[in-house]
Amino acid sequence: MMRSCPRLSRSLAVVESSSLTQSHIVDPDTFEEFVSALADIVPQVERNMARLKRTPTNDALVNDLFRALHNIKGDAATCRVELGIAIAHPIETLLDRLRAGEMAFSDLLAEVVLLGLDRLELAVEAMAAGKQLHSLKLPELVSGLERMANAGEKDLDGLAVKLIESVTGFRPALADAVLRARSPAAGSPQAGAEDMAFFRNLAHQLEARSPLFH
Repeated sequence: MMRSCPRLSRSLAVVESSSLTQSHIVDPDTFEEFVSALADIVPQVERNMARLKRTPTNDALVNDLFRALHNIKGDAATCRVELGIAIAHPIETLLDRLRAGEMAFSDLLAEVVLLGLDRLELAVEAMAAGKQLHSLKLPELVSGLERMANAGEKDLDGLAVKLIESVTGFRPALADAVLRARSPAAGSPQAGAEDMAFFRNLAHQLEARSPLFH
């Protein structure tokens, strides 16, 4: 973690909502340090998340992911990039709950984490270029992350779907299958048939885009 940046004088928990919509850089030098550190950390997170999808009970990977988000939040705080704190803090909380065994890993959780980091990268790029942040829907992202960070495990998948839809405008392709799998009737033959119908329909949509997909 960087040590040369001036520290925030107020609590990490207090982040002005305007920082999620206004492209304002407090200190250009420390901002560049944060951008550089973020560029190093995000690819590591993406690789570890892909590995965790293959081995969802790998505690070492979960710990690495938690430390990465903790470092992003700390770097954002010391370099006074408030939107970095706002985005990283609830993701860090989710990963802390995951490593504590309070919730199970899911592909929807992975999508949310990666979406949050993608929006953070796009936001700092926009800030560096002096562009506005409204199109990134950061307030919707942060409010959705905070709801997930404080929700019970049974509500997480539904909240993840709502978050992704509100930020991107699209419903995750795997949403319906995941939510059905979580339902009480998930083990019934009817649910299995519905899952097969869903994936068959998805395959047909992909095949329609190009003969090569067949």
